[in-house]
Amino acid sequence: MNSCLQCLRASRTISHFFVRDKYLAEINTAQKTKGKLTQAFAHLLKEMATETVCVSPLEFKNQAIKQNSYFGGHRQHDCQEFMHFLLDALHEDLNRIIDRPAYKEDIFADEDPDHVKEFKAWNYFNSRNSSFIFDVFSGLLQSTVTCLECGYRSVCFDPFLDLSIPVKRKERLMRPNSSYKRSPTASPISPPTPVTLQDCLELWSMKETLNTKDAWSCKKCKVKRDATKKLDLKILPKILIIHLKRFSFSNHFLG
Repeated sequence: MNSCLQCLRASRTISHFFVRDKYLAEINTAQKTKGKLTQAFAHLLKEMATETVCVSPLEFKNQAIKQNSYFGGHRQHDCQEFMHFLLDALHEDLNRIIDRPAYKEDIFADEDPDHVKEFKAWNYFNSRNSSFIFDVFSGLLQSTVTCLECGYRSVCFDPFLDLSIPVKRKERLMRPNSSYKRSPTASPISPPTPVTLQDCLELWSMKETLNTKDAWSCKKCKVKRDATKKLDLKILPKILIIHLKRFSFSNHFLG
């Protein structure tokens, strides 16, 4: 929780909105929480902005637990999970749309061009969600799945508040142990190549193949088919929150 709060406080856009009480005019009183978490968050940011010593987030934490008991107690929790919960809770408290339109499954037609699908998806999303939090942090992802048998394409659009991307692994040369005598004419061991954020984003957006257990149900073939899947960033937020997935899971040791 601490690292999450420190990151949000470091944003001048976020600090100014809450510390200067601009949020008060936008609290959605129709929400059952009545903006209590948002008020506790604003109070905490004010304390962090004025105090030069440690600040206790106890009241803020209590309000967070009232909305989600998962974050109660003194267990260690995932920072990205808490960040996602907090932004979503703040958004609900500040949502300018009182009466949301009914949820619709089909927003666009298959024959619509991709740019038209994107326009319709983004407009529909904003017809149900409008808040300072979404003004700053929301973006739009495009997921494209293509059947390798018939070529049918399925395009979906999803809003996001944070982006989870994998960390690209670079090959490292093993250093010889102390008993290994290296030839004086051998080439020097090069240091590991640093991984950039661009490397991670390229890995995230790389096309992947869906087969065997991950086979895709093709709408045109009416059966499961091998397919490719690709993710793309279509609309970027003013502030992009990136979560680096440092750990990966493998089925290598499973029978």
